[in-house]
Amino acid sequence: DDKYYDLYTSHDIMTACDGSPCKGHAMNEVMRWYGDLSGMVTLTQPWLGRGGWPNDGSSSGVFYYNFSGGNGSYNRSFRIVLTPQN
Repeated sequence: DDKYYDLYTSHDIMTACDGSPCKGHAMNEVMRWYGDLSGMVTLTQPWLGRGGWPNDGSSSGVFYYNFSGGNGSYNRSFRIVLTPQN
């Protein structure tokens, strides 16, 4: 059911929403704020981790997001599903 996930048409964050930035997804709007790391999902890393690691500099912070393999982790704040188009 597509109301539970976002389907991106590109692995480039600036063109991921049908050739445009994805406004309202809290990605383009907050990219690298306060030096927090950011990265888009890929076919082999289809999950997007948010919130980051608690003690790891640019890999931590409320504006951190980066691709992930979807493995569980005890120290991530939350994770949402983002799937690139095949």
